[in-house]
Amino acid sequence: MAIVRMKRLRVIALASQREEILARLLHAGCVELSEPQAELSDPQWTALLHRSESTLSDVRQELGEVHAALQTLQTYAPGKKGLFTARKAIRETDFLSGDALKNALKNAEAILSLERERDAVLARQNRLLVRRAALRPWAALDADLGLASTRHVKIAFLTCPAGVEWETLTARLAEEAAEAQITLASSDRELHYFLYLCHKDQAEAGDQVLRAFGAAPAPLKDITGTAINNIDAVNRELEPLEAQQKKLEDEIRAMAECRKDLEICMDRLHQEEAKQAAAQRSLTDGSILFFTGWVPETEEEGVIRELEKFSCAWETQVPNEEDYPEVPVQLKNGPLT
Repeated sequence: MAIVRMKRLRVIALASQREEILARLLHAGCVELSEPQAELSDPQWTALLHRSESTLSDVRQELGEVHAALQTLQTYAPGKKGLFTARKAIRETDFLSGDALKNALKNAEAILSLERERDAVLARQNRLLVRRAALRPWAALDADLGLASTRHVKIAFLTCPAGVEWETLTARLAEEAAEAQITLASSDRELHYFLYLCHKDQAEAGDQVLRAFGAAPAPLKDITGTAINNIDAVNRELEPLEAQQKKLEDEIRAMAECRKDLEICMDRLHQEEAKQAAAQRSLTDGSILFFTGWVPETEEEGVIRELEKFSCAWETQVPNEEDYPEVPVQLKNGPLT
């Protein structure tokens, strides 16, 4: 394996030809553009030229969207991949087609839109499932969960740790507040769920007993009606959501036919990203364009042939000792490799 000798390339061209020049040089696959460090630190250069603007951020955003769309397809419609996957052959005109790029980006947005809808449905389902789980411990209690205290009676829906012995709690409450009553709705491994009624004359004494046993208000805010009625209402809301979620997932799977076009789009956008990154590393005054780069000696003639197609000036130069920290390294494999 040998190291290929590199030469520095400097180019001055018309700014109006920037996109085409950069595309042809990148297409040649043998030029690495670099920041013109010396010129950027030279006041005479910076007085005339400034960094060139590019659409790099827009391209990277599009790349992110296409990548996310492919990831979504992989989640719902995994593609088959072997150990050695053959690359698809495609004509250059098709690869660079603006219409194909627009269609692929449109399909990517459609896939992501379906996924956002599906996520919204799933979030709604999860909220309803949490609500149903909070209601189930009260299902055996035939009482309106929105029941509020009256002028003479304190009413509260409470919980306390499951480790509390229920008989001990009821006995202690009977001793301290004879006009209090608690009705157990259910118990699980963590909590007892119960309704607390107490005449307000004895509410303070009853509250002290319950606090001593770790009682706390149940999370039933803004709920009215019995637990069973509310659970039935939740189930009615869940039923169409499950069907809607399945429909959206099926629609995403149906877009798996776009996978190859999206993969080609990814390659196209990576090329565009490289071009716009190169453009951002060039200098311009609006009329002319200046950039520097590196070219392998073996490919110099091909690069010059590309540059001769444009109205531009260029030079190549063997790097000196001061250049070597910047010189890129290119390796050349032997025939066997």
